[in-house]
Amino acid sequence: MSSLLRPQRKTLVDWSVAALAAAALFYLPTLTAAVLAGGIGAIWLLILAACALVLVVYVRRRPEPSSRVALLLVATTALMLCAFVVGLFATLFAGACGDRGAAHVVEWLGAGAIYLVGGAGALQRPQRAVWVLPLLVLGAAGWIAAVARVVPGGTGVCFN
Repeated sequence: MSSLLRPQRKTLVDWSVAALAAAALFYLPTLTAAVLAGGIGAIWLLILAACALVLVVYVRRRPEPSSRVALLLVATTALMLCAFVVGLFATLFAGACGDRGAAHVVEWLGAGAIYLVGGAGALQRPQRAVWVLPLLVLGAAGWIAAVARVVPGGTGVCFN
């Protein structure tokens, strides 16, 4: 009976790789844009390389054909870049630029949890990730905007 309650090693590895891939997909659009703009240091290049490596491992572990999964990840990245822009403006217009106190910690811990847990679940099926990951980015931005309004010190002027 206790073996039914414990997750299988393969399942843990699959979810761990999916969570790392979700994190890599979160950073990939921003880091790629920074590299193309030329404003990035060596440490960020290493992080970008690590993101690419994680995504290669994720694609190789999938039972679907690698080219199909890779194409889905490219589409997901493009849609996530659009979601980032919308989410950025949503948080800016919500005034989520307060002091860097407790509100900031609650905003980013919650947003990270929303994105990573949801992203790991979505990446169990790459077809689903194409629309779920951009929605998670928007959901995390909504969380940041909502917490900024509820937790004291979360709101402030964004456009000076």
